[in-house]
Amino acid sequence: MSSPRRPPLYLLTGLVLGLVFGLVYSLTLNPIQFASTAPRSLGEEYKTQYRMLIARAYVADGDVNRARARLDLLNDSNILSTLAIQAQQVLTSGTNSEDARALALLVEALQQASPTTGTQNDPAQTQQPTQVSMLEASETVTPVPTSTVDEAQAVSTATPEPSPSLQPESTSTPRFTAIPEGVLLAVFMLDDQQEVCDASLEDIPLQIEVFDENQNPLPGIPVQVSWDGGEDTFYTGLYPERDPGYADFSMQDGQTYSIRVGERGQLVNGIKAALCTSGDGSSFGGGWALTFIAP
Repeated sequence: MSSPRRPPLYLLTGLVLGLVFGLVYSLTLNPIQFASTAPRSLGEEYKTQYRMLIARAYVADGDVNRARARLDLLNDSNILSTLAIQAQQVLTSGTNSEDARALALLVEALQQASPTTGTQNDPAQTQQPTQVSMLEASETVTPVPTSTVDEAQAVSTATPEPSPSLQPESTSTPRFTAIPEGVLLAVFMLDDQQEVCDASLEDIPLQIEVFDENQNPLPGIPVQVSWDGGEDTFYTGLYPERDPGYADFSMQDGQTYSIRVGERGQLVNGIKAALCTSGDGSSFGGGWALTFIAP
């Protein structure tokens, strides 16, 4: 009686070896290389880099229409919200405050500019940010330590102006009117302080609003918050749907904070969670809404 015929093993072995060799060749020796890929098909990591490059370019040339056209290639459903979230993530990571400021400036410019206003190549109708280059931006947004400076020093200490060599040679190009020249050196003073008692909020909010002397909200203004053992810097203008001059911060119950708006603003000490009472008589930690103006 003959035994059942078995299939030759060399065919199965050859098939496995062929698959392995094909994978090694396609993934390592000759991988697929994408060229001229549309921005909308990029992965999220590369889209983030793409938005950051657009924001840096806007700070350099002030062409908001070109920035909008480039961002449109991503097909984001809500580009303003996406840019604001990215700016917040950059601030949280602490990697580059200038990048966060560039994103904030771009958000505000897109909020103010109409898609049909001006042309991409018309410099007379181009909004120009206060900083002409990222080098100038780094000159103006360097945080001032807050833990060892009192209010009197903040008001009376002179802050050096940027080097004349960094200023633009021509002033014929309109500037970004939301951030006037020298506004970062203004002495922002506390104008109003209100409790925020909302039991539905998960965090204890510190809400900041910044205005100029004409009550116009100011985006892109650094807000420095310091406490025992730490400090943080964030910027106004990341929530343009609420207020271009608005920014917020989450406080911790039991912690005391010091606040300074701008580089030479008034140092406001002793900010901590407010004692609020809910409708059933129980108490909870509330926040504060602070308004600063440049007199």
